[in-house]
Amino acid sequence: MEFGKNMGIQLPDKIVIYAIEAMDTLTFSETLSPPVAGAVPRAVQAIRNDIRSR
Repeated sequence: MEFGKNMGIQLPDKIVIYAIEAMDTLTFSETLSPPVAGAVPRAVQAIRNDIRSR
């Protein structure tokens, strides 16, 4: 963020990052692991709630 500001790029005052932590970061797959897949609906709902509250 500071780098962008120093370059004169207009950036938002606030950035919110949502994440789902993976237990296994060494195994790669084209599909979500069951724990991550189970967390997606809750993350989506949290994001929707946050957007609606603004």
